[in-house]
Amino acid sequence: MEKGTRFGRGISSIARFTSLGLIMGIASFISVVAPNAATGATTPTVAFMMPDVDTARWEGKDTPFFTDAMKTLCPNCKVLHYNAKNDAGQQLQQVEAAVTAGAKVLVICPVDGKSISPAIKAAKAKGVSVIAYDRLIYNAPVDYYLVFDPTKVGAAQGQSIVDRLKSQGITKGKIIAINGAPTDSDAPHYRDSAFAVLKSAGFTIAKSYDTPNWDPAEAQRETDQAVTQLGKKGFVAVLTANDGMATAVVKSLQAAGVTPIVPVTGQDAELAAIQRILVGSQYMTVYTPLGKEAGGAATLANALLKKTKAPAGLINKATPNGSVSVPSVFLASEIVTQKTINQTVIAGKFWTAGDICTAAFKTACAKYGIK
Repeated sequence: MEKGTRFGRGISSIARFTSLGLIMGIASFISVVAPNAATGATTPTVAFMMPDVDTARWEGKDTPFFTDAMKTLCPNCKVLHYNAKNDAGQQLQQVEAAVTAGAKVLVICPVDGKSISPAIKAAKAKGVSVIAYDRLIYNAPVDYYLVFDPTKVGAAQGQSIVDRLKSQGITKGKIIAINGAPTDSDAPHYRDSAFAVLKSAGFTIAKSYDTPNWDPAEAQRETDQAVTQLGKKGFVAVLTANDGMATAVVKSLQAAGVTPIVPVTGQDAELAAIQRILVGSQYMTVYTPLGKEAGGAATLANALLKKTKAPAGLINKATPNGSVSVPSVFLASEIVTQKTINQTVIAGKFWTAGDICTAAFKTACAKYGIK
């Protein structure tokens, strides 16, 4: 179990890319009153609880973005950081530990949005507020939910495949689908909305796998199996739910001798994915401006600590979770291809040209004007 720390311990250098323009509503909450140590007042404490270390964004982006946003909003607040490492049982223990450590707000991306429910109910019974971060928590009285609209993400992945194949004169064919974890509330939305677009355009989902824990190793085994069964010329694209798994999918296709590489999708705009897109081994990724999500979560956490309402205009939806209708923030995402890197991840200060254009990618960067 990872121990909580105050601001400043081991914050990734990536935090320097955080833009206050990405953090929604921060100015509204700058005037937090520091606790009075002389009176024994408790330090306002928030726990930021991530699901795994396999997906690069959680530790590399979300955590430093959230930490910076909380530091701006509430300089005297304490942030406890936990990562469950894809272990739902460990995350249950971490919830209990965070409450015992004095956290009054839990910001949680659940490993399993259903099995965590009893721990959330127990925390709520002790007066602790809960924000579901990027994945819904079911059957528990959650205060807020933030997510990049998963149906739009999936539709964008599906439409990107359709557009790319049609540009190559391909209007039908078989698709391999490497979907997200069945325990992730968003994964069925990514899958189903992408499938709807692909099927309506005349393509067939030939092989479909719901990948436990978004595990890249499992994604590679699934792709190996699908290619073996369909043949290396027996499919026209691989719908892949995120970039971590896309890494494994591309390895599988290359090992099988699939040339040219068929269109492969992704999500999260991982650095390796952007570089693969540049050289053509991955077609696209979905860029989710994580500073907005983490900043929004910090804004809501600060409001909960102060027992004030969310800023006007921040909440834009309500999401039923089986227990309550959760006030929600649905955010917009963007498509990244070779031609849109400058106006997406670079314009959003998610990556710099220096990050992307290492020695192996300088020629591709020059070709597509990455600067």
